[in-house]
Parts: sequence; C-alpha cells; structure tokens
Amino acid sequence: DHPYSYKYKNNIRSYLNSMLSYAQRYYKIPNQLKNVDGFKNKNIACEMQVWSPEEFFKFIAKVDSPEYKTFFFALYFTGARKGEILATTWDDWDLKKSTLNITKSVTKKVYGAQFLVTTPKNKSSVRKIKIPQILCNELSKYKVGREDYKFVFAGDKPLADSNIQRALKNGCEESKVKQIRIHDFRHSHASYLLSSGVPVVSVAKRLGHSNIEQTLNTYAHCMPTDEDILINTLQRLDTNRS
Repeated sequence: DHPYSYKYKNNIRSYLNSMLSYAQRYYKIPNQLKNVDGFKNKNIACEMQVWSPEEFFKFIAKVDSPEYKTFFFALYFTGARKGEILATTWDDWDLKKSTLNITKSVTKKVYGAQFLVTTPKNKSSVRKIKIPQILCNELSKYKVGREDYKFVFAGDKPLADSNIQRALKNGCEESKVKQIRIHDFRHSHASYLLSSGVPVVSVAKRLGHSNIEQTLNTYAHCMPTDEDILINTLQRLDTNRS
C-alpha cells in the first residue's frame, strides 16, 4: 500500500458516512458505519515529526494566550492524547503531588453534538502519571482566576480544534520551527524519553498503550543509542577486569 493510503480510504469512508447519516436522519435507516473504526496508519513513522526540547521552548515563547500556552505545555510534558487533555478538570490535576489522573477523553466527531466526553480508547488508557515541576508551575499560574472552569482548557466547553490549529500554526511561523501536528506533541514526548534511555515498558504505560509492541512499532526508530548502550556495557567488562 501507499504510505498514505489509509487517508484516502478514510476520505471514502467519510463520504459514505455522510450518506448513511443522511439516511438515518431523514429515513430512520440505522447508520452501522459509526460502529466501525476507521483505517489506521500503518506507516506512522513516515509522517511523524518531533520537536526537541529546544524547538518546543522556541515555539512556546511565541504563544501569548495563557490557554493555548498551558495546553501546549500539557501536551508536550505529559505525552497524553489531545482528547485526554481537553477532557481534564482541575480535580484530575494534583499539583501538590505532581500527578495527572487520566480517566476520560473528549471526542469532536459526534453526530448531532459539538463534543462528547467518553471513556478513553482502551482499558490501559485509564492511568495516573507523574508530571514534571515545570508543568506544575505553568498550571499553577494558569489556574489563578480559572478555578471554577468546567474544563481546564478552557471553560464551559473544550477548546475548539480550529482555534488550536490556528494557535499552533501561528506559533510555528513566528518561532520559525518546523510545522508539526497536534499528535506530534505526543510523539515528541515519547521520542525524547526513549532516546534518553527511559525503559520502553515505562514509556508504554505512560502513553496508555495496551502493549509494548505498540510502542516499539511506533518508536523503534527513535532509539538510535541502543547499540551504543549495548557496546558500552560490554566494554565495561574489559575495564572491570583490569
């Protein structure tokens, strides 16, 4: 298959879904397609873009809006999915214990509604993760005056996807860092951890993957130092002998 064939298939699926939704709305014919998952990208490495910490900080310095700045911080420093972060309430963030409790997700692809809060995509996606102090500091500043928000990002309803994309695009252009997708914040997080030597099992649990094979299949190319770690370990045997 072409690396992006899943996109073409999903475009066809989208057109078919629109037709079936019309039939359901006006002729009461059930749309069974909504119960069928879309086509998955089997070549995610082909289009994955990641930011180094240096690139992220160049980008975030150009984001003026507190909502979007803190939202992007949360994405980059948790590795959580966009929908998982959008669904968070202040009760989910424990800034004293430096944890985030992920138990729900926001989906925007809902017939007849702006959004829907659902359970995460699988059982392993329900998780509690540690968050770094830099993110706690950003959230603490952002929380002032927003304690009563229903959704942390931001208010009575989650941030709109179109506005998120606009803030991302503008920040990339102003900072002159390469343009990435929202999901690439998650890839950047995972790639940085793995390339820094964090065990793949720990990264898989943090991301909410159902198994480590999913993590390895997605991020194996992000671990270029494995061979160096291996040979350095063997080299120490000779050093210890002398």
